[in-house]
Amino acid sequence: ADFRARFQNVTMRDASFLHMQAFLAMRADGDPERARVLLESALPQAQELGETLFAGRMRLDLAYVYTALDRLADARRQMGDQPASPERNEVMYLLYTRLAINLADADLEALRSDSRKVLELVVEAPALWSEIYLIDRTIDALVRVGDHASARKLLDTAPMDRFKANPIAWRAEGRVLLAEGHLSDALKSLQRAARALEQAEYRDAEWPARRAYAQALAVSGDHAAAESELREVLRDADAHGHRLEARYAREQLRTLGVEVAEPDIVEPLAASIRQPTERLVTVVFLDVRGYTALSAREAPDRLADQIGTLYRWAEEEIRRHQGLVARYEGDAMMATFNVTGSRLDHPVQALQAALAIRDKAAFAGLPVGIGIAVGPAVVGQFSQGSSVTAVGDTINLAARLQSQVREGELVLSDEAYRRTRDWLAEQDLAAAEELLTLKGFDHAVRAFRLTAHSPAGAAGA
Repeated sequence: ADFRARFQNVTMRDASFLHMQAFLAMRADGDPERARVLLESALPQAQELGETLFAGRMRLDLAYVYTALDRLADARRQMGDQPASPERNEVMYLLYTRLAINLADADLEALRSDSRKVLELVVEAPALWSEIYLIDRTIDALVRVGDHASARKLLDTAPMDRFKANPIAWRAEGRVLLAEGHLSDALKSLQRAARALEQAEYRDAEWPARRAYAQALAVSGDHAAAESELREVLRDADAHGHRLEARYAREQLRTLGVEVAEPDIVEPLAASIRQPTERLVTVVFLDVRGYTALSAREAPDRLADQIGTLYRWAEEEIRRHQGLVARYEGDAMMATFNVTGSRLDHPVQALQAALAIRDKAAFAGLPVGIGIAVGPAVVGQFSQGSSVTAVGDTINLAARLQSQVREGELVLSDEAYRRTRDWLAEQDLAAAEELLTLKGFDHAVRAFRLTAHSPAGAAGA
């Protein structure tokens, strides 16, 4: 609830909205793949606006997300040569991300070095210290390298009274107590942290807390309870695509003598294409109609929550129909179907996804307009570390068609209609032919409009 309250002062068309959505997706929902898509859309917007500091933070967040996906090489590439900042908060942000990567990569020397830097910061000005997340991450690092004395010094120096009601602090304390051999106190602290974070559904912190509690249970000899805790973490992390937490849970289970099969990992569509390649694709542009009127009528936090819900619904439908979310622009989204060139039914899949999104959005009070075009496009990564996207006239056509729709309508290009007309006829959906004058096109464009009064049942077909 505290996270969502932060939306109140966020401008919908600002990259900061996407950044906050990514924060919620990663930290609260434990969904790094969704956070990746959001951040990869927000980062170019921040760079275009010249928001250097903001863009730098987003690169660190993206590195953290890649770490959660267990894509450590990508995480390190995203970090690059981050410029040194004199700002204390920026230094802490950088150290937090580096510690996460080096913990995942078991780079003990790097962990020692960065942990010392954090300890120096705390000793230098303990009264100014306010970052419990970095304390907790540093405790993990110090325990990993076996420096229990420094872990205790960190806790004793930092103003922990500030965090006495914070489950992250309970986890940090429990980890140090366990390392020192105070098993009974460690169990109490770690169980308290695990259950509080589980109840709060703050998954990015819940899973590490539950694993730490499982470790304490195993040390106490209660292997059955430890196994149960770890199996739940493994199941949840796998379900949310958090590969790193799933790997950690598997590794801990192995220390208990429990072998768990590795999952059949299906790479996201984006990972299956790197070099730019020409494909026949279907492109979908959707946008919330009447946004200005909505923003005047709705409270900012409520509208932000509605837009965030629309994103989640849209992403689910696009993925379910084998599409790829290519980018976001405030309350607008672009998706591409058939980036791998392996499907023949991509126009129908795209249309089915678009109808489902339209109907769900209307139910939530967010009328959308959608443009769909089929044609050739060049798809791939156009710079190192960027998301997979598509360029070409087909993308421009879909965007221009979307600009011509009213609330609840879909407009299909001539080729999109030709490839979906049989399915439309089966669903008893009528599309009216018209000629449109579109910016950037020399001649009138033939298109087909589906009105907002199409049968509701078609969306689920």
